[in-house]
Amino acid sequence: MLAEDSSSANADILATLLDLEWASAGILKVSAAEGPSFFLRDEYVEASLLSALKPGLRLSPEQTQALLFASHCYLAERDAVAYLARAEHCRFQLSVKLARKGHSQQAIAQALDYLEQKNWLSDRRFAEAWLRSRSIHRAEGRSRLVAELRSRGVSAEIAEESVSASLSPEDEESRCMKAAERFIARGREGNKLVTSLSRAGFSRQTIKTCLKKAGNTD
Repeated sequence: MLAEDSSSANADILATLLDLEWASAGILKVSAAEGPSFFLRDEYVEASLLSALKPGLRLSPEQTQALLFASHCYLAERDAVAYLARAEHCRFQLSVKLARKGHSQQAIAQALDYLEQKNWLSDRRFAEAWLRSRSIHRAEGRSRLVAELRSRGVSAEIAEESVSASLSPEDEESRCMKAAERFIARGREGNKLVTSLSRAGFSRQTIKTCLKKAGNTD
């Protein structure tokens, strides 16, 4: 959080440290003799620079840039946390949203690395939440669910493992039966029914088993 927006701070006006204050655990408020004060997280600053900070220190251009970058990382982190407070996100989704808000890719990467380290951001947890929500209104098979997660930026490994954990063979067969019933009610039969079920992500074997149980083997 900025006392005045840290995005307005730049290397030309931040030169001499006026005051340093720990605003909360890990969060440092930096006040400069020139320009606005701003906040940063200590983990975004190299330990050697952090230990050297003291009131009256004349900052080099490199030190100035490092502190400003840390403040931008913290801004990106705050925006990411605000999104996560509303709903689970995967890393890719947050990266896109933060970029749209004007954060640099470097600051986004640092902020999301920190959030993943603290387990506030988890692609696996996002996948599990998405699968639970998806199953409420849709009857889909394994391949479709994996593809949908992949399209949202979830890695193939996490997508496969999350679907496997949430969808047993029995569950998939049950969903296939539900999907078949819906398609049949819409007048689909024969090859059109098989094609519709295949597009919904069900394997040939699962489709064959379900249609046999449903008495629709044409």
